[in-house]
Amino acid sequence: MSEDAKKIIVWMKENNVKKIEMNFSGSGDSGAIDNVVAWDDSGDIKIDASTEETIVDFGSNALSQYYDGWENNDGGYGTIVILTDGKCNIEVTFLTPVEESTSFSLVEESNTNEMEI
Repeated sequence: MSEDAKKIIVWMKENNVKKIEMNFSGSGDSGAIDNVVAWDDSGDIKIDASTEETIVDFGSNALSQYYDGWENNDGGYGTIVILTDGKCNIEVTFLTPVEESTSFSLVEESNTNEMEI
């Protein structure tokens, strides 16, 4: 377990935090953690700047470790969830360009059958 992870778990237990959620997004070779929210039994709670920095560093490192390059080209977005029991879940949606084409006739087609006699 990394030092950041240890600090996060200790902070969560000391503050009765049940869950931390980070949203991230990026494209064009740059990306970032967009926001961090922590919840206790009564709702979301304030996170001090030092702890938030530790959480963001942990999230950025986890993304690099498990989904290196997630922000490249069309990029992606997702959520990182940390639970008090030390479990971490990362959900990533990659934005991949989809090319589609459709061909159709501007002339109405006839439904007649031709027969040779």
